[in-house]
Amino acid sequence: IFINDSIINLDTIQSTDSFNIEVKIYNIGLKELKLINAGVSCGCTNTGFQDSIIPKNDSTILFIKYNPHDDSGEISKSIIIENNSPEPFKVIKIHGFVKRDTISVE
Repeated sequence: IFINDSIINLDTIQSTDSFNIEVKIYNIGLKELKLINAGVSCGCTNTGFQDSIIPKNDSTILFIKYNPHDDSGEISKSIIIENNSPEPFKVIKIHGFVKRDTISVE
């Protein structure tokens, strides 16, 4: 298993934004790769695979949706890809800084 973008830097984002991220996952092994699960570190992140079985020398896409509505400040989120390769757990990290909207009261 090979993931080209295993560290995703969102820089500074607004808490009212949401992000759809696509990460390509490659099967560089000698047999079929089975993606079992994409575990997330919080309820603000959802994932889904384009295909959960990847033939040898092929790829698929992991779809990630991140909603920072309850976050503020520095963030670090993890997605753990469980699979049937010799490296059964592969980690993708999302980093950034969530800026909250300020409301002025007069």
